[in-house]
This record gives sequence, structure tokens and C-alpha cells, in this order.
Amino acid sequence: ERTSFTWIEFSGRTGFISGYHFPKRPAHDSTGRQWPQMGILIQTNDGGETWKPTSSAVFGRLAQTRVGGRTAALVLQFDFEFEWPSEVYRIDLPTGKTVREYRETSRRVCSAAILPKGEIAVVARREGKERTEYARPLELWVGGEPKGIDERMTASSCYLAADGVTLWLASDAGMVERLAIP
Repeated sequence: ERTSFTWIEFSGRTGFISGYHFPKRPAHDSTGRQWPQMGILIQTNDGGETWKPTSSAVFGRLAQTRVGGRTAALVLQFDFEFEWPSEVYRIDLPTGKTVREYRETSRRVCSAAILPKGEIAVVARREGKERTEYARPLELWVGGEPKGIDERMTASSCYLAADGVTLWLASDAGMVERLAIP
């Protein structure tokens, strides 16, 4: 009842199912601080014939997993009074090496996409003084560098998708933007 699978992603024969288990908070804890959760990642390298589950204690929730070629990206989102609203991690699939790709104190990552050359595109919304779920301006970052998008793009949530030539950005405000992959 406290476990949610939030994303499923395949690229070729490699696939991930990701989610988290949110522990019950003690009734006496009203601090609003972030509690560790159990991040859950189930991976296949043979098109779903066999699956390998892994889990670990993490702060935040595993909101999205993207995979493309030899690279995977994990989007973690944080609640309460955490220093960062989100982080994106890059995983080199052959070696398993994991490094932080993106983290900003004033931006909440909505979605990520893997580009053909292995770069990770990240769309984030600027956070105000108080974090809210209301629509905020969006920003696109590719390989750690900001890229221009339509300044009217706002959202409380949005999604990125890449098809090898085009990067698509769709927001919950009903806007869709098509961008050439750099």
C-alpha cells in the first residue's frame, strides 16, 4: 500500500521499472523533514526474460528512469524542506558507474531524456521562494548547458521525449514544443 512503481522504460533489450516505498511517518513527527525512502529499480538486459531487482535507502523518490544506448538517467525528486528539489543521476550501463548529472537549488526537474550521443536532456521548472505545485516557467538543460525554449512554456509537471532527431517537450498546461536535438 505504500509502494509505487512510477516509470517503465525500454531501449532495445534493456529495460527498467522504477519506483519507491514510502515509509509510514510516526504520528509524533510533524517536522516536515525528508525521510529516507526505499528506491526500487528492476532491470532486464534480455528483453524481459529475466529481471534483477535492486533497492536502496534514498532521500527523495525515484520519479523517472530513462534509458538509451549505454546510458541510463534517474530523476530523484525531494519533498519537504530538502536543500534541493531534485537531482538527476547518470548510470553507465556497462560499468554501473553512477554520477550526479544535474542538481540546482532553485529548479525542480520534471523529466529527462537520453539523446543519441548519450547526453542527458533535463527539463526543470524554476522554483520560487516557497515550493508549490503551481505552473512555473520551464528551462531546458542539455549536457549541463541551458538551451532556449519558448518563454511561454510553464508547467507544474512536464515530460521530455527524444526520437533521435527531435526532442519533444509536453507540459500539463497543454503546450507541446518540438526542438531539434543539438
